Amino acid sequence: MDNAIEMNIIAKMAEMPANFFVSGDIPSLYMHQERTVIDALSRWPVRVMFSDEVGLGKTFEAAATLAFLIKYAGIKRVVILTPKSVLNQWQEELYKHFEIDAWLYDSGDKAYRSMRQGVIPMNGRNPLGIRSPDIILMSAQYARGTKGNTSIFLKKDTILPELLIVDEAHAARVTSDISGKRKKTQLYKMLEEVSKKIPHLILATATPMQKEAFEYHAMLKLLGLPKLWEKEDNYNLSLSVIGSDSKLSLSDTSIAGNLLYTTLKKMNPDTSTLSSEEQELVSFFKNEYKSVDSLERAEYILKRWDCFKSVFIKLHPARLLTVRNTRKSLTSVGYKFPKRNLEQVNLYNSDEIEKFYSRVNCYLQTKCFLMEIALNPNRIIPLGFIKISYQQRVASSLYSCKKSLERRLHKAEGLLAEINATGKIPTGRVDISSIEDDDWDLFDEDCYDSYLNDEKNVKNVIRAINLEKSDLLSLVKEADYLLDMVGDRKVIESINLGLRCVSENDAVLLFSRYTDTIDALLQEFNSRDVDFPYAIYTGSRAVIVKGDKTKETSKDEIKRELFAGNIKLVFCSDAASEGLNLQAARVLINVDVPWTPARLEQRIGRIARLGQKADQVDVYNVWYPHSVEAKMYTRIQQRLKTANLAVGDFPEVIAKEIRMMHDFKTELKKVKQHI
Repeated sequence: MDNAIEMNIIAKMAEMPANFFVSGDIPSLYMHQERTVIDALSRWPVRVMFSDEVGLGKTFEAAATLAFLIKYAGIKRVVILTPKSVLNQWQEELYKHFEIDAWLYDSGDKAYRSMRQGVIPMNGRNPLGIRSPDIILMSAQYARGTKGNTSIFLKKDTILPELLIVDEAHAARVTSDISGKRKKTQLYKMLEEVSKKIPHLILATATPMQKEAFEYHAMLKLLGLPKLWEKEDNYNLSLSVIGSDSKLSLSDTSIAGNLLYTTLKKMNPDTSTLSSEEQELVSFFKNEYKSVDSLERAEYILKRWDCFKSVFIKLHPARLLTVRNTRKSLTSVGYKFPKRNLEQVNLYNSDEIEKFYSRVNCYLQTKCFLMEIALNPNRIIPLGFIKISYQQRVASSLYSCKKSLERRLHKAEGLLAEINATGKIPTGRVDISSIEDDDWDLFDEDCYDSYLNDEKNVKNVIRAINLEKSDLLSLVKEADYLLDMVGDRKVIESINLGLRCVSENDAVLLFSRYTDTIDALLQEFNSRDVDFPYAIYTGSRAVIVKGDKTKETSKDEIKRELFAGNIKLVFCSDAASEGLNLQAARVLINVDVPWTPARLEQRIGRIARLGQKADQVDVYNVWYPHSVEAKMYTRIQQRLKTANLAVGDFPEVIAKEIRMMHDFKTELKKVKQHI
């Protein structure tokens, strides 16, 4: 940066009053939020990830940093990207708490609107072009573009912001498909293109790692890692330094030394808080490290391994680029959080249902998607990933399983009828109805493009359809029989538990990932002899039901009614797990559980957060121990350990008994390997 510009910025920052954070300019900051904002502002340009655990106020931290940069650092043009569901919340809180009137872009009306009732119609022009306002709120899904339409950030007439804030930034991620091939979401691709062109970048997410450590690494690269740190192998080696109790080999020690040297040279971290011994080691790296050969460097490090490891951890780029507050760290300085009571509700199915689910899983493994394979004989389709999504959906509830099979059967019958009517294979798409919105853009365009229209393949397609159809007819019929004769145990027990908690004067959130299961819960609830107000929030649906009156409403109204005590039960899909503070409830019931600890923590964070007045919150996980869910909980436990290493303290999200079962299976596996 030009020295004159930098000195000007420093001079402006010096204008900040000593009581800035308590003067009303930045109101109501908790101590940890104040520290976070100061930490972010201590670097220039400001490129940082706010990664507080769910419920600790990272959105407020980002907004407070924004307010300072506008008032004291001369920042004028800002774009804030958020999930569509929290755009209004961001606009209202910026206006209420910081007197910032941000302009929200309505992609439906193609116009901006402000809190002061102002409207700027774009009339087909680029929303980020010359006529756009300076402080913009925009849906991240809209800004990223689609596979058919480029991101508006990449258009030639786009005026890039000086500061870009991305809320719920884990939507910009790199993940892997079932074959291990890396996939970038559309939002990540967009940020990868523009992040280096924008001076200031704030990413806000409580869960930078969804499944694997490389996801967090990919997000750090957006903020700016030294080149040596961009290599994934080197980043993984750094985790070995952090997580291992033993020393590294000479060659790996040499690489670790190079990583620390690069950090000191390229990132110029503050070392003033290091001990005298650590300062001496840093001095060696700054002044002598490059003057000795690699063997001498490695030997020097190994002789001082404990000191080196301590410095390496303190100056790790992940730590320099990320500000993360945890409940554990804040409790140690006097914060009080509700105790989490994590309980499992074990359900044991009848033999009939066990056998039914066994047949469903057999169908998913052997015959599901035979249609697509026959229709696309020359294409590679990521069926493994889609099948995993189907497994989650059918495990959610018996009703969800039935509805998923019915939709698949309807697709098969419709396709067969069209072929019989025309004698040709119609165009269409791979069935991705089981894929959630946030996973949609992990697929390549050619993985779900139109089917091959090859008349020679008609017989193969018809045969494949009939093979699937035969299984589906049988399974749907069996599901109907079981629902009539046995009922949906998971749904029944979840409603029983919810009603019991409500009768004890607790407010309850009933969570499911799938709207089919929400529908089943509502059917079961409405069949009971109870009459009290409740709410439904699924993202696409927000209603409050009082008696025989159903009122279409907003999530903010649901929140207000919950806090006022007017409703005691809210049926939630995962759309409520981001950006919705529901700490007026004390009980959360997971009817199904996401397959990552990050998403599960997002749910629990709705009630276990700052502002929760109860001393304890109860989280119930309703599950079948002898089902695919058992594997799911095992995976959550494994990913939890990885998250603790890569990101830092991660809250416990599963019950003790389930953890014990995982630990027992792990030990049993070790014993078998030694026999």
